Amino acid sequence: MVLFGPSDSGGLCKNGEPGAYVNFLMNEGQDRIKASYRGNYDRLVQVKNRYDPDNTFRVNQNIRPTTRGL
Repeated sequence: MVLFGPSDSGGLCKNGEPGAYVNFLMNEGQDRIKASYRGNYDRLVQVKNRYDPDNTFRVNQNIRPTTRGL
């Protein structure tokens, strides 16, 4: 018999990838958002800096720009 429950939940993460499905995140902070995008985060910040430097599109799981528009 295989048991799945609170005592087994730690074992499931060992075999899985870190991160999360971003649309399931709430207000968990920028560090959690960065962890969810993993290796793509830095590239996405570059895109955000170029196309949305004023952070107009900032709802939900926002990637914050590191520059501001003029």
